[in-house]
Amino acid sequence: MPRRPGGPTASCANGVAVLAEPPLGAARTDRAATWQAVPKEERAGLVERFTSEAARIAERPVTLRCDEQYDFTGAGSDTLGIAFPQAGIAYLDPSICRALRDLVAHGTAEERQGEALVVLAHEAIHLGGERREGVTECLALQAAAPLGVRFGLSESKARSLIARQYDDRLAERSVIRAAYALPLSCREGGALDRSPGDGHFP
Repeated sequence: MPRRPGGPTASCANGVAVLAEPPLGAARTDRAATWQAVPKEERAGLVERFTSEAARIAERPVTLRCDEQYDFTGAGSDTLGIAFPQAGIAYLDPSICRALRDLVAHGTAEERQGEALVVLAHEAIHLGGERREGVTECLALQAAAPLGVRFGLSESKARSLIARQYDDRLAERSVIRAAYALPLSCREGGALDRSPGDGHFP
C-alpha cells in the first residue's frame, strides 16, 4: 500500500478495507514509547474502549484489535490499519494504538494523535459498510473530532487537530493517492456534510 507523506492512505477491495498511515517513527524506535511497553491490563482496557468507539461509529457490533504481532499490518510496513467488513473486525498497527493511548492517558494532542483518530474512525466507517475510500475518509474526518472529545480533548482542541488533517488531505496532490482524494462534496454544506448548517467542518 503506497504511503502518503503526512497523512493516511486507504484502500478497499473485495470486501477488505485497508488504511495505511505514515510511520510514527519514535513510537517504533523508542521501546519505552511503544504499545507493547504499556502494561498488559491497561492495554486490554484500552482495546475495549477502542472497540466500543469503533462500534459506535460503525453503528454495529464490531471487534477491534491492536496488531501486536504485526500479523496484518506488518512490522515496518505502510499499513497501519486494516478492516474486514464482512467479518466485522479491524486491526490497528501498535503505533496507532500507542498514539491513542497517549491521548487518553496524558491528553497528548499532536499530529500523530490526529492521524490516529482518523485511522480508527476510518476503519470503523469501513466496518459500517462504506467501501468508497474518498467517502470513507471524509466521513472519518467528521467522526474523528467527536471521537477526540470522547477521549478527553476539549472540543476546540479536537476540532483544531482534525482541521489540520483535513487541510493536509485537501493539499495532497499525489497521483498514487488519487483513489483516496476527498470528493468535492466533502466540505461545509456539501452532500457529505453530516451536520450541515452547524458552522463546523469537518
